[in-house]
Amino acid sequence: THLNLPLTSTMFSPSSTRAPTSLGPRSMVKADLRPSSRPMTQGMEGMRPGSRPMSSMGAGRQVADQRYFLSQLHTRNAAFQQETARLLQCIADLNKEMSQVPALREKIRATTAAIEAQKTQLLHYNFTIQKAGQRCLPQELAEQARVLKDQNAAERVALDELFLLKRKTNPTSPVPATAHTGVEDAKQEEAKDPLQIIVEGLNKLMPQKYTLVSFDGVVGRHLLQVLNDVLADISPDMKADVLEEDPQTSAHRIGRFLVTVLNFKVDARAERRFTEALMTCNTDSLHAMLQWTLLRMDVNRKRVYLAQYLAPVDIPQNMLLSDPKLKETHMQYNILREAFIATHKEYDGQKEQLGGKDPRELLGQVTHLERDKEALQTRVLQLEKRIKTFDQPDALLAAATNLFCEQKERDTLADQRRRLEAT
Repeated sequence: THLNLPLTSTMFSPSSTRAPTSLGPRSMVKADLRPSSRPMTQGMEGMRPGSRPMSSMGAGRQVADQRYFLSQLHTRNAAFQQETARLLQCIADLNKEMSQVPALREKIRATTAAIEAQKTQLLHYNFTIQKAGQRCLPQELAEQARVLKDQNAAERVALDELFLLKRKTNPTSPVPATAHTGVEDAKQEEAKDPLQIIVEGLNKLMPQKYTLVSFDGVVGRHLLQVLNDVLADISPDMKADVLEEDPQTSAHRIGRFLVTVLNFKVDARAERRFTEALMTCNTDSLHAMLQWTLLRMDVNRKRVYLAQYLAPVDIPQNMLLSDPKLKETHMQYNILREAFIATHKEYDGQKEQLGGKDPRELLGQVTHLERDKEALQTRVLQLEKRIKTFDQPDALLAAATNLFCEQKERDTLADQRRRLEAT
């Protein structure tokens, strides 16, 4: 009866989860859903990736003695040193690139402004050529522009009077917007269908492109495979053929990854339904998991990355007290771990200062804009040469440009009147 209800990401409360007393088929995912203490760096939690530490215990059975923990600590320490060194180099590269950002942004601003000016110039040139084709004389165009300019001035006065009258008779009447505020877009985003969110997210990740209709037809274990493929994009270790995998194994593996690694929240009272939803491939529940995962892909990838380094090494206290070498290595591990966390925070801070813009992306944007600018300039020169073939080219261009601007102003005023009269 529960499977017909959609599963949301608020069903899990880590603090309220209790260890099960048995591991029957229904509870086998539940047994692994207990989150452990998760280390944090700049608000980003790590995870405990299951029963194995970061490096594999290898084939066969090993005794978790002093030598085993020493091996684990040495592996972790080497990994911390290597990754911290890589992050420090990234920080140095970012510092160098950050010095280029102001100049690149100014170049983008200036080139964008030049492109807009070229587009306006092309409009004026095309309008001039059109009027020349109609055999209009510069004097005629100048007179039309003068008359229209007077009409526009009178219309502006009339609009101001109408506005004041509207304000006086209806003080709470909203002023009509003449520029797009983006509020409508925000409302549309909030009202977007969950299926649309999923399809858009999948089409950014997967080679197969879905439509709403085609994805709506994906059900059962095929839908579970889609969820697994999304998780595999976050962590390659999740790659698996769900269609060939045992249903219980799939539910166990995917459920544990969602909860313990990605921190997908399932309320303690809903753990059984969560397990059943994965085992039976309940469509509504899988859609909810997909939507939640796709909306936070960057956060999910960061969690997986940090989990490689911040999963704790649980060493029995009596071993640490009785083995000086193990204790010294563990102290070194803690120092290197803290250094990694601090370096990662600094790296994140440097990226935030860039405002999410990679200087290489900015450089690519400049190159693209410069290419557009050159193409437009070529077109401008072509039309300029054509205008010079007309009689009185300079006077014709000036008169046509003035008329074009007054016509554009007339259209703007007409739009403002329509908005004002509609309120």
